[in-house]
Amino acid sequence: MSFIRSLLNTGKGARDSITIFSNWKYPGPEWIILCLILLLPVQSQAAGNGKLNVALPGVPSTFVPAEINDVISITVVHNNVFETLVKFGNGRARVEPLLAKSWKSEDSGRIWIFELRDDVTFHNGSALTADDVVRCMRNNYYFQAKIEKSGPLQVRIILSESRVSFVETMTLCNFAVTKTLDDGSLAGTGPYILRQNSPSKQFEIHAYEEYWGGKPELDEIKFHCSLDVDEAIDKMKSGGIDLIRLVPPGYADLITGDKNLVLERHEGVNVAYITMNIERYPLDQPDFRRALNMLINRENIINKIYSGQAVQCRGLLPPVIGGNMEREPRAKYDPEKAKKIIEKYQVEEGRVFKLVGLPFLRSYCPDPNQMARLIAGYMKGVGLKLEYLPTYSMEDYFEKIADTEFDFIVDGYVIDSPSRDDFYTYVFGVGVDYPYEIRWKNEEFDSLVCKARSITEDKEREKAYARAEDLFFSEYPWIILVHSNELAAYRKDVEGLVIIPTGEIRLGKARKI
Repeated sequence: MSFIRSLLNTGKGARDSITIFSNWKYPGPEWIILCLILLLPVQSQAAGNGKLNVALPGVPSTFVPAEINDVISITVVHNNVFETLVKFGNGRARVEPLLAKSWKSEDSGRIWIFELRDDVTFHNGSALTADDVVRCMRNNYYFQAKIEKSGPLQVRIILSESRVSFVETMTLCNFAVTKTLDDGSLAGTGPYILRQNSPSKQFEIHAYEEYWGGKPELDEIKFHCSLDVDEAIDKMKSGGIDLIRLVPPGYADLITGDKNLVLERHEGVNVAYITMNIERYPLDQPDFRRALNMLINRENIINKIYSGQAVQCRGLLPPVIGGNMEREPRAKYDPEKAKKIIEKYQVEEGRVFKLVGLPFLRSYCPDPNQMARLIAGYMKGVGLKLEYLPTYSMEDYFEKIADTEFDFIVDGYVIDSPSRDDFYTYVFGVGVDYPYEIRWKNEEFDSLVCKARSITEDKEREKAYARAEDLFFSEYPWIILVHSNELAAYRKDVEGLVIIPTGEIRLGKARKI
């Protein structure tokens, strides 16, 4: 009886069952029945621990890594379903092996050689080879380099210029290794399998039992998209939701006040700004754009929209990747001076500026509607009329931008790499695809970014980026705003999560206790 007592010492009902049968004198078939009955609660509990429910602020735009340009898609697939050759460590201090077990550079960072692991399989069971990596990268629009097989498990990448931080770039979700199957779907190598091709309001990923890093403890993760924040928090308090990917700063107290919940804060690798259509008068005038930058009270925005969980941009770089927070802001609040400059321009009577809003909250903009109202108020104060054009999906958002009839966009960027080189490259579209037809183009700026990426000496690289930043602030193509913190919440019975402020939530080691 002592063995069965130890098995059942997990709850009141189990102990009561022992009391009922403790007077039995004759062992027999009843023992088998008893053991089966008593094991049922244990099995049920284990099954429940194998599932996790995650709330996302919107719907992913795609599950195809090479096409991703939104952080919600990154949250789902990056190193959960599809893996990159290398990854940043959990502390973001250095690059670590993933599908590649080692790498080296030659010719001052122009040539990079990656040695692949020999125990990786895709979700269809086929082994990862150098041919797979070569084929994947050659079909990737973002991958603009020469790649060749130099061994069964070795690839060689030849760049057109030296890139001292190229290995950091290869951590980006866009460069995940995928394999196209006969039915057109993509197979990954990650700890979870995605069982559908296109995003929806609810979808699941399931454990890949043959995962090279060991079968995940969770059997299934279910994503609930575009869940209202209040509803998501209520469900997390009651146990229906285990993890909220993005918590608006104004809701932080609701999380910290509950002993069953955990709130994580991280400095975000992001920037919030208002994109200006610099092809439309008077936005085509740098001095007018400078005046608009002086018109915005960023401290008020930080208090009202971010509940203090943000810092004003001093320059371009977020502080977590080297932004200098000690210097004066490049765009200072000076509404009186701004008004005098704006009055010099002959804005036609009845002109209404159009501001396109985000369809749902982002870490860099937790309340797009409120942001639009504040921006409209500042402009109204100097006699500029603003029409707000809300959007309700990413398709709607890009459709309104595509016709180029807008003047402003509530905008921002989360870069899924804590690298200065990647920040300047992808945020400004230097040599890579850009999501909008309208973008600021400056050949000298692009040249300086390319030059900086190849400089090995830190001080010289900083000088090149400083010059590039000076060019940006001589033209003010954006109304630059803030760098915000990333807030996520989860229940205390969830362990092993790794929340990365570049957009990732690593679920491979997650478990419920």
